[in-house]
Amino acid sequence: MSNTEDFSDSGSEYQPIPGEIHTESETDTSCDENIMMPSSLSEPGTSKSRKRSINKENWTVNKRKLLRNSGKGYVTKIGVEKNTKIFENIDCGCPKKCYTLFTENERQEMFESFWNLKDFNQQNAFLYALVQKASVNRKRPKDLSRAGKNVSFKYFLKSHIMTQLVCKKYFLKTFQISDGRLYRCLSKGDVSQCKDKRGTTSTRKLDDSDIIAHIQSFPAYQSHYTRKSNPNRKFLNPGLTIRKMYDLYKEKCLTEMTEPKKLKYYNKVFNTKFNLHFKAPHQDTCKTCDSLNFKIRGTDDENVKKEFEVQKELHQRKADSARENLQIDAKKINDAYVLTFDLQKALAFPKLTTSVAYYKRNLYLYNLGIHCFNNNTGYMNVWNEIEGGRGSQDIAVCLVKHLKTHAVTQNHVIMYSDSCTGQNRNIKTTLSLLKLVQDPDTSITTIDHKFLVSGHSYLPNDGEFGIIESASRRHGQIYSPDQWIEIMKTAKRKEPHFVVTEIKNSEFKSTAALEKCITNRKKNNLWLRLQLAEY
Repeated sequence: MSNTEDFSDSGSEYQPIPGEIHTESETDTSCDENIMMPSSLSEPGTSKSRKRSINKENWTVNKRKLLRNSGKGYVTKIGVEKNTKIFENIDCGCPKKCYTLFTENERQEMFESFWNLKDFNQQNAFLYALVQKASVNRKRPKDLSRAGKNVSFKYFLKSHIMTQLVCKKYFLKTFQISDGRLYRCLSKGDVSQCKDKRGTTSTRKLDDSDIIAHIQSFPAYQSHYTRKSNPNRKFLNPGLTIRKMYDLYKEKCLTEMTEPKKLKYYNKVFNTKFNLHFKAPHQDTCKTCDSLNFKIRGTDDENVKKEFEVQKELHQRKADSARENLQIDAKKINDAYVLTFDLQKALAFPKLTTSVAYYKRNLYLYNLGIHCFNNNTGYMNVWNEIEGGRGSQDIAVCLVKHLKTHAVTQNHVIMYSDSCTGQNRNIKTTLSLLKLVQDPDTSITTIDHKFLVSGHSYLPNDGEFGIIESASRRHGQIYSPDQWIEIMKTAKRKEPHFVVTEIKNSEFKSTAALEKCITNRKKNNLWLRLQLAEY
C-alpha cells in the first residue's frame, strides 16, 4: 500500500448515499434501538424512595426531646429555658450517712450512665431496676381521713464493686431527677408498663396494599447508566403519569367493586414507597442484561438461574472494566491525544410545530461528536443527508480530518467509541486509520481504538448531545441546517464552547481503492468480538 495513495482512485465516482450504513457479513444490532425488558419492582420500603421520606429525627420536637433525655439544656415549646443537668456531690444529711458509701467519682459514673442512655423508656427501666417494692409491715396512719400507704420502696445504688441501700434523697440527687419523675416511673406497676406512651396515639392507618399491588403491576425498566450510582431506580413507560395510573386504579376498583383511595394518598404511596420515574433514557438498556434478567426470572431451576447470574456478573464486570480503562486513559493527556466519538441521532429540519408537519418527510442533519480530553472540548462535525450518508466511510473521513487538524503533532492517539459494527468496528474504518498512521505528513505513529461494551457505552458525547437538544427546545422552530449549526455553537453557555465543522460532499472519499490493495483478506473476521484495534 502506497503511503501517498488517496482514499479514492482517479476513476472513482463514489457518491455517498443518504442514510447509507455499511455492514460486514456479520450483523451487529448494537446500533439499533435496544428492546426494553421489564425489571421486577422491589418490595416497598426496601429501597430508597422516589422522594425523600419523613425524617422524624430532624423534627424540632424530637430534637428537643433528645436534649432533654440527654440531660442537656434546651428551650421548651413555650420558650422556657432549661439548664443542663450538672452532677453535684451533695450530702443527704441522713442518719445512715449515705454519702460515705460511694466516692464522688463513683456517683458521677452513675450519673453519666443514666443520662447517656438518652432514651426516656430505657431510663425508666434503669431506675426501676434499682428500686425494690415491698409491702408495708406496720401501718400507723396519723390522719384517719387518709388511707395509709400499701407499698414501701427501698432504693439502691450500684457501683462496679458493690450495691448499697441508700435513702431516697441521696438516690434522687445522684441522678439529678425530681421526686415526680421517680414517682411516675414506680407507679406504673412493673417495668413493662414504664414505657412512655405520650404522643403514640395515631390516626387510623389506611390499607395501602391495593395501591402497592396496582403500582407493582406496571412493568418497570432499569437504566444501566445509573445502575452503579442508583441501582434501585426504575423507569415506567414515558407515556404514563401518576394521574393516568390513578385513573386506571379507579377503573380496577370499579371492576372489583371496592372503594378507591383518594389521589393524594395514591400519590403519597407512589412517592414514598417506590423509586420510580417516567422518563426512560433513549436507547438506554443493554439487550444482554435484559435478556439475562428475563431468563433469570423465567426459570425455577436454581442451577440454571445461577449460571445466568454468573453470565450477567461477568458481562457487567467487563462493562465496568472498559469504563474504568476510559477513566484511566482520560488522564494520559500528557502522553497521548485522547478522544471519544459518537454519532448523534439525526437532527430533523425543518422542525415545525404546525400539525401538517407531522405528515411530511423531513431532511436530516448528521453530527459526529468528538470529545477531546486534552482540552476538554467538544467538536461537532456536521453534514446534511444531501452531502453524505452516515456510514463507516463517512465516520472515518470525519475522524481522519479531525486528527490531521488537531493531533498532527501527536505520536500516540487513544480513541473510544461504542461497539456499532456498521459505523465504527469494520474494515473501512480500520483501513482509514491505518492509512493515517502511514501518512508522512503527520507525526501519528500509533492509534489505539478501544470499544466499550455494547449497551454500556455512555460517552461524554452523549452529555454534549443532550446540551444541544435542550438548546434546540428553547430555540423553537428550526428551518435550515444553518440554524442547527448556530444552536450548536451557542448551546454551551460556559467555555470552552463547541467547535462546529461543516463537512462537504467533496471531502467524502471511498475506501474501495484501499480494500483492493488487501492481500489474503479473511472473509470471516470476527468484528463483533473485537474490543481493541491497534494501528
